This record gives sequence, structure tokens and C-alpha cells, in this order.
Amino acid sequence: SKLNKKIILSRTKDQILNCFLNNVENNFKKKCKFVEDLKISEQVQILGLPREKLAKAMKRNFSIPMIFSGNDDEKRQLKHLIKKLDMKVQDGGRVLNLGDDVSKGNAMSFFVKNLSKITNKNYTIIGIGDNENDISMLDKSDYPCMVRNGNININHENRYLYSENEAPMGWIEVVKKTLNEIYKK
Repeated sequence: SKLNKKIILSRTKDQILNCFLNNVENNFKKKCKFVEDLKISEQVQILGLPREKLAKAMKRNFSIPMIFSGNDDEKRQLKHLIKKLDMKVQDGGRVLNLGDDVSKGNAMSFFVKNLSKITNKNYTIIGIGDNENDISMLDKSDYPCMVRNGNININHENRYLYSENEAPMGWIEVVKKTLNEIYKK
């Protein structure tokens, strides 16, 4: 009951967009198309979602999906420019997502730090993920677990525990292995 009901670590979508538009060079801006500005038929095609699920996918408060038409070198340059603005671009497979420089790792650390202050306890963190956007959280976990994902191949750190199975069984697998490891100590 002592924790805040809601904590926001990011600037708003409008603030992020204004920062991008006011600070990114025109040659990069011309190669960016924001998905929300496209026709619905284009959004359906790009996101691979049925029309009835589009509204929910597009309802974002803190990130902006976009398509970048530049080459890989230009994409790296764009990411570097955006990083200098304390923002980041994440590859989401079908689209890039422009957002603030926050991560699951930042959020988890913030939450655990505040919870520890309130409860006066230290916590052991089991982090479980299945995608690149989980790495920051896993890196800050005491027991980082990566669930196999057929779409990506992440072999990030030796200290990670990797599942043999994909979700949902992979999640069960890494939790059981981690609890066994903890109880051995």
C-alpha cells in the first residue's frame, strides 16, 4: 500500500516526437514514416494484424512505431543520433519503436529499490525473458533466464540460464531450474 499506484519513467509520446522532429537531421527524418500516419490498410499490412486489433496496437503513450527506409549503416547512425537525445530506437521485428531511453532493467531496478526501502529487505531477482528487449532486465537480475524463442537467437551471457523449450513450457522450465539452484545454496 506504500508503493505508488503508477510510476512513469518516460517522457510522453508527444514530447518524444517533438524532440525527434526538432533535433534529428532532415535527411534521416525523410526516411522515417510513422505508422500512425499511414492508411489503415498499410498499418494492417505492416503490423500483420487484423483491422479489429489495430486500435489496441496503435494505442501508445510512450513510444512511436515507425518504418525506416534507410540502409543498415544509416539505421545505426540514426540510432546513435537518437541516443544522444536520451531516447532510443528499438527493433521490434516489423517496425522500429522510437521512445525514451528507458528499459525493463531501469523499471525493475527502480521498483526493487523502492520496495526494498519500504520493506527494509533485500530481494533476490529472477528475471525471465524471451526477446532482446528483455536483456537490460536480465542483466540486472540475480538469476537471468532466457526462454527460447524461435524468432530470435540470443546467446548473450554465460551466466544466463537458457531454456530448451519455447513458451509457455520454457517459462516453467527456467523457473524450476532456477528454484532448484536457489534451494541448493
